Amino acid sequence: MELINRYIYAVTERLPEAQRADIAKELRGLIEDMLEERVGGGDPAKGDIEEVLLELGDPVSFADKYRGTKRYLIGPDLFTPYYTILKIVLFAIAVAMSVVLVIEVIFEPTTVPTHIFSLLPRSLMLVRWLLPGSQPDLPLQNIRELFQKIYRMNLMTGSLLSFRQFLNSKSK
Repeated sequence: MELINRYIYAVTERLPEAQRADIAKELRGLIEDMLEERVGGGDPAKGDIEEVLLELGDPVSFADKYRGTKRYLIGPDLFTPYYTILKIVLFAIAVAMSVVLVIEVIFEPTTVPTHIFSLLPRSLMLVRWLLPGSQPDLPLQNIRELFQKIYRMNLMTGSLLSFRQFLNSKSK
């Protein structure tokens, strides 16, 4: 009986509260009828209960049949406009970021690599969190160390360039 109760709970928890009690009674009656047909009036064994529940199928899909309507985050009617707006927004963000990068290169060309290398670890962490099947508890220490080394190299090359410019200006 515990398997039956767990199956009924798994089905009814995905339904609106107003329908849960009625559907639980109906589902319990359906399961009992199926067990009675299978066993023929005796006590059902655990194997019989498992076979009946497997015959009914996944509780999530069974709850969808009772609900009657499918639930969507973005319904089929709105998916095409949503996708179009999403492309427009992403394109606008890319254009805006490109304009900012060009302006920054024009006014302060030496700080651009510094900003890019300081933003890359954060971007990689965001991408890592957005990827399906990612495991957010994995350490990012190796990635952080790599970008810290790149950042230090960038600072050294930037300071070397500044020092070379200083020497060139003194020698003239």
